[in-house]
Amino acid sequence: MEYLMDLIKPVVKKVWKKYRIEVFLIIISLLITIISLAVFFKNSIDANNAEKETDLTMIKNNQENLMRSPEQFVEIAGAVEKPDVYPIHSGMRLKDVIKMAGGLSSEADQQFFSRNYNLSRLVLDQEKIYVPSITDINAGFFTENTRTLDYNQPQFIQQSSPNLKDDASSSEMININTATLEQLDELPGVGQVTAEKIIRGRPYNSINELPTKKIVNQSVFDKIKDLIIP
Repeated sequence: MEYLMDLIKPVVKKVWKKYRIEVFLIIISLLITIISLAVFFKNSIDANNAEKETDLTMIKNNQENLMRSPEQFVEIAGAVEKPDVYPIHSGMRLKDVIKMAGGLSSEADQQFFSRNYNLSRLVLDQEKIYVPSITDINAGFFTENTRTLDYNQPQFIQQSSPNLKDDASSSEMININTATLEQLDELPGVGQVTAEKIIRGRPYNSINELPTKKIVNQSVFDKIKDLIIP
């Protein structure tokens, strides 16, 4: 080993004397490269940690928003098995609410219900849904809705009924107890907000309940009173 070292020393001294500047430059370049790589990896790790913290913060905020979001409720009354106030979530349909209430009771006029209530419509927060009984129908509290939807052509068509007058103007009227949000929105002076208020205020025995219950103001009522029926 000592013999080998004795052979190498003169060569190293000679190379060092002749190429020491180049050696210094190589060493400095290596140091710069090592430092740059270290800084790069550190920044990458910091960026990943920051991204994870951001994701966790977003998840936490979303959870807090969900916890703070107000609950929605709908009341269902009349001829159902379990009339009550039920919690709902966005996207629920009338069919879902009827199911929560145990379905229609034996007192319900099921034929009237199937003709006049759209089970697929969305229900709204604070809405009241009243299912009429056979007694209600016989007493005249509810009027048949003669508008039906032609699913081949998305337009409203008129369907005659032997129990109704043949007067064309009455068949074109909108029933404020059974009309959909879209139908009510078509009335002059009635926007979506007012239409939702009309739905929440059901049932109505008279159209005059709209201004008396402060569902609509008098000026709007004057515009729509000849276009609606209870």
